[in-house]
Amino acid sequence: MILCLIEMCKNEFLRILTIFCVLWSRLRQELITTLYIGFLGLIFSSYFVYLAEKDNASMDDTSLGHFTSYADALWWGVVRIHDPL
Repeated sequence: MILCLIEMCKNEFLRILTIFCVLWSRLRQELITTLYIGFLGLIFSSYFVYLAEKDNASMDDTSLGHFTSYADALWWGVVRIHDPL
């Protein structure tokens, strides 16, 4: 039973790897451009959020909009990409 499951996972991994390789070979430039634009969007949106929130932050450290540095705003942007709600 376990060997069958391992073989099934191995086959699924090979299928996903094959799909990725085909997409990478045919759409390499488009994928790189999309990743680059997404990265720039993350950088600029985090910077604008930092500019908007840095003056409006309350004095306590427990507020959600309290960014002490640009790195905090950038980390907020990375976390928000993975956890949209």
